[in-house]
Amino acid sequence: MTGQILKWIFFIPLTIGIYLVSKICLTWTFYFISSRVMNDISSASDYGGHYILGPLFGFIGEGLSVGFGVYSGVYLVPTKKKAVFFVFVIIWVLFMLFASFLIGLTYFKIEWTSEKIFRSVTEIIAQMVGFIIAGVYIWKEIKKQNELHYIDYEFLKTDDYE
Repeated sequence: MTGQILKWIFFIPLTIGIYLVSKICLTWTFYFISSRVMNDISSASDYGGHYILGPLFGFIGEGLSVGFGVYSGVYLVPTKKKAVFFVFVIIWVLFMLFASFLIGLTYFKIEWTSEKIFRSVTEIIAQMVGFIIAGVYIWKEIKKQNELHYIDYEFLKTDDYE
């Protein structure tokens, strides 16, 4: 029982670390593509005037980082893949509720432009897409493993192995 609790306590910070490392690696990749554009996109809340490349880079970076973090985090506890995925979804929803509360508090104190709101919405949608894609891959692999175990069980029942 203690081992299970330690795994559950350990996998959340490790997954956050994987998310951050993958986000940094993707950002460096985008910097190699165009460092000037990435500096403009990163420094301004309205994508620095890059209204096509900014949302595209932000969407790809955030979506892949979240998807990779969730996908790799699920494999830290391989026997409870569905439970871990749902824990991530619950943590993400709670974080989004907390973030939306903070945004709601600061909305009236700080001037929120439509570009800043667009950037926040783009990142949230990218995170949702990353979660969905990671979930689809996890479910496909679980289904594939269940089919393989069933096939192995059928082969073990043949007369050759008796």
